[in-house]
Amino acid sequence: MKIYRKTAVLLNALIASAALGLVMSAPALAQNAPQDASGEATSEPANPGEIVVTALKSGSVRLDKVPLAIQAFNGDVLKQRNVRDGADLIQLIPGASQAQEIGAGYRIFSFRGSGAGGPIGDGLIGYYLDDTPFGVPNNQAAPPVQYFDIDRVEVLRGPQGTLYGLGSSAGTIIYHTKNPDLDRATYAGELELSKTAEASDPNYRGAAAISLPLVPGKLGLRVSGGYDRRAGVADIYSGAPTGTPREKDANHVTSKDIQAVLLWKPDELTSVRTRFWYFATDQKYLNVINSLDPPFAAFQGDVVGFDKRRAWYASNTIEREFGGVTLTNATSYQKSLPGGFQVGLNLGAPLGTGVLINGGDARNFVNELRLATNDGGPFKG
Repeated sequence: MKIYRKTAVLLNALIASAALGLVMSAPALAQNAPQDASGEATSEPANPGEIVVTALKSGSVRLDKVPLAIQAFNGDVLKQRNVRDGADLIQLIPGASQAQEIGAGYRIFSFRGSGAGGPIGDGLIGYYLDDTPFGVPNNQAAPPVQYFDIDRVEVLRGPQGTLYGLGSSAGTIIYHTKNPDLDRATYAGELELSKTAEASDPNYRGAAAISLPLVPGKLGLRVSGGYDRRAGVADIYSGAPTGTPREKDANHVTSKDIQAVLLWKPDELTSVRTRFWYFATDQKYLNVINSLDPPFAAFQGDVVGFDKRRAWYASNTIEREFGGVTLTNATSYQKSLPGGFQVGLNLGAPLGTGVLINGGDARNFVNELRLATNDGGPFKG
């Protein structure tokens, strides 16, 4: 059983895209590929330890020739580093930090000092799930992905507006989810039990995945999901923090998600990848508290605070090679269900305690059609 120290944050209260190729850099993941003197890929063996990336979609290029600040982590590294949520990931990125955390569903990150001035408004960091963007208009929160089912995470520190649009001027984080295995049935799972200091209940989480080759070598399905409950630590007072609190250890968090990925490769030149994802993150009260030690939120009146996020996300990517040209079409639809956050506000006498509510329902549709040459032609990209 692992013991975690409590953490808390005090709060002072899409559309341009290009696909990002596989980024491989130490210490996360290295790709050795042959190159000639110009940096282009060749059929010769790579030099030992040489790192090659394809981040610009211009073929394999040595990392020292890429004019971008790139960092990447594969699934094994995420597991070794015990990455469970965005706050864990952001600690691995130089120059990045978590700017604010209203609740479990509203984590706001910052790159190189830029990132957020509050939870509301368009953000400066773009978030991508595979080939398409994730986001809610006028909301800066990162997607609450299940890291158990992430194949790799690629981080480009900004500015990245040229490649990924206005919402990524500070940088972009791309989450690549795992594909089905087309050749054999596989399964995986994990369980975790832990304790947070000053919480009366334990934390527990579980996740599982199964992959099945429906048509061996051509069609496969992967289904995965997870459940995570983290105990609360903050006591809630109706007024000043004196006497008996109205609720103890109240800000517990429950997160769950389920996703399915269908991969079809009818021939060596064509691939079709469809993904469906549903997630729900619920926290009673918020991480907007008055004290860290002891943790409590005061002057909440009778307001029962919450942070609720839930959404459906569907995406489809089709790739087809025509000789020296690759045609890619990426589509996504995101339906964010009503939720948002609610918190009590001490407005002082004679107004007393008010209520601040911010909803989070929205619908997004994105489609990108991209044509690129596979050689040194003018549309190489």
